[in-house]
Amino acid sequence: MLTKNQLRWQAKPLDTKTINKLKTAGLLYHFLPPQILPHALYLINMGHPQQPALEKSKNAFLDEIQRCEQLGITENYLGEIGN
Repeated sequence: MLTKNQLRWQAKPLDTKTINKLKTAGLLYHFLPPQILPHALYLINMGHPQQPALEKSKNAFLDEIQRCEQLGITENYLGEIGN
């Protein structure tokens, strides 16, 4: 599951309504957070050789982790980190 647009560095913060919609859908369709595999945005490259892009990647990665925590997805890893 992508937690935000996978092709943009920035995203609006998750609001309570969005978080609750995911949790409600989980209950309705019988899936739990441990069954969700989050996928990081495609732009993150934790091995980027240029400092500005590396900093963007670090900040985006942290944002992805925080978004997963907000959604209750804390047991799985983020796929596609770097090229």
